[in-house]
Amino acid sequence: MKVLTRVTTSILILLLSTVGLCYPQSTAVEIHTVGIEHAVQGNFEKARLEFEKVLKVDPSFESARIALELIENVIDQKVRKETAIHHFKADGCIIKRQWDEAIAECDKALEMNHKFAMAYIDRGIAYVGKREYGRAIADFNKAIEINPRLPGFYLSRGIVYSYKGEYDKAISDFDKTIDINPKGAMGYYSRGLAYQGKGEYDKAISDFDKAIDLNPKEAMFYRSRGAAWHYKGDYERAVADYTKASDRKQHYPPRLTGESDTLDELDAPKKVTPEEGPKRIPMLGTIKVPVGNIRRKPTTRSLVIAKLRTGTQVTIVHQEGKWCLVKFLDGQVGWAHEIIIVKSQ
Repeated sequence: MKVLTRVTTSILILLLSTVGLCYPQSTAVEIHTVGIEHAVQGNFEKARLEFEKVLKVDPSFESARIALELIENVIDQKVRKETAIHHFKADGCIIKRQWDEAIAECDKALEMNHKFAMAYIDRGIAYVGKREYGRAIADFNKAIEINPRLPGFYLSRGIVYSYKGEYDKAISDFDKTIDINPKGAMGYYSRGLAYQGKGEYDKAISDFDKAIDLNPKEAMFYRSRGAAWHYKGDYERAVADYTKASDRKQHYPPRLTGESDTLDELDAPKKVTPEEGPKRIPMLGTIKVPVGNIRRKPTTRSLVIAKLRTGTQVTIVHQEGKWCLVKFLDGQVGWAHEIIIVKSQ
């Protein structure tokens, strides 16, 4: 199913870390970034204080835990200080989406220590950023070979397998992630996406349920479960989940900015049954105007929650009259008037 592929593409870097570096709007990541800045300068004691703060804010933030372990290894002289600094520089480059620079730092770390697993993970994430998925998987394989007990390593590889449409391999990796860390919500969430990609919506919903039980504050868990309900044709439950998602914190990059409204007042929506809507739901669409407004409700009087530029691909999951409920970015949902969308035939 291509729908999941598009969703996974946009959240690849976000999900690729329980190994870290995700949730760019969260307090935990802001503190984590400060810790990395200290570590890059070799100020490991200050860095340690920041990483400890991160875990107080979010105990599941694995990259902060790994950073603390690395600092301890430096203090115990198990890892050279220079090797650790290259790792933290790579982390900083990944946050800034500087993929080539991140790869160069990882190469330097591996020249010093070819069994430094985190350098392979960082380089794999950078390769994902460059869309070189074969190289990414090769690096994740090497990291797992060196340290097979870190759940984030399997999670990272599984996410890339999902993107490639190799859902059974992905599910196997997510199973291992969950076996090692049964209290980690991202393992269940990622496995749910893979099941959704296979069209096994009941299994997907079950995994999304578990992810929500473990972390009921995460908006994207509700959005994805809402999408699964949509695919099953249960629009009432889907809308309920989308509503819950809108009430919770979004862990997405800042919303797209653009020009003001490109459309005047449009027809108000007419409530229709699923049978009266498009013949194939969900279906793909592409924004065709320079800046298309995505709204919270199907009316031009509703709040604009995002602005999508020409060529942005969306998934139409429902339609009411001339308004389409679309999924975009990392599973975020909103309403777009059909005049701004080219629907796939």
